[in-house]
Amino acid sequence: METFAQLTASGTLEFESVTVNDWGARDYRSLMLDAGRRFFPPSLVRAYLDAMSYAKMSVLHLHLTDEFRWSVESTRYPSLTSHLEPGEFYTQAELKSLIEYASDRGIRLVPEVDVPAHTASMQPLNGTVVFCSDTKSPGQSHCLTDLGSKCTPQGQLYDDPANKTIDVVLSLLSEVASIFAEEPLFHMGGDETLPMGACSKDSIGGFYAKVLKHLASLGKTPAAWQEVLWG
Repeated sequence: METFAQLTASGTLEFESVTVNDWGARDYRSLMLDAGRRFFPPSLVRAYLDAMSYAKMSVLHLHLTDEFRWSVESTRYPSLTSHLEPGEFYTQAELKSLIEYASDRGIRLVPEVDVPAHTASMQPLNGTVVFCSDTKSPGQSHCLTDLGSKCTPQGQLYDDPANKTIDVVLSLLSEVASIFAEEPLFHMGGDETLPMGACSKDSIGGFYAKVLKHLASLGKTPAAWQEVLWG
């Protein structure tokens, strides 16, 4: 349909008849928006989707969480966004509206919730979840200048023996998956994890395995960054 729309962009079809044989060389033609670092309001996401449709792209990867922001509303753990102003995170209704808007343009929205690293945005749940260490991880030195007093030292979740952390994470993944109910893929992140503090290579690998198994149990095809393959 986009090809036909482009043929009629002038307002008329300049041919008496036309045959269109057009398809993508790849089914997965994707761009990513990183809303975990810099928030993109829904109006801008819609404009982005419009531009993607003109270029006949098929997938928008939404990186929803990172060190600096948990950008999706959680009714199970509302403190994740309670410190943000309205319009600084996506409500569940806004995400469902974006999914519908994208679908009308032949575009899928694939969510990413990045765990177990890049999770300083989960600091409001500290105590409910457990972090690897109370000291800054090597990749967080930028917090000192960028965020000042808002910088949080914990940036990687620990799969504690009492299962406090993994229970919360799996609950959050279920909640986000329910928003993207029709999308078969779910990206779990998994990048840039480090053995530190209580976290060992084995505990990180165990965390990966539990998340992958849970996503599969939800009927999702798990996706991840390459570190998960090494885990």
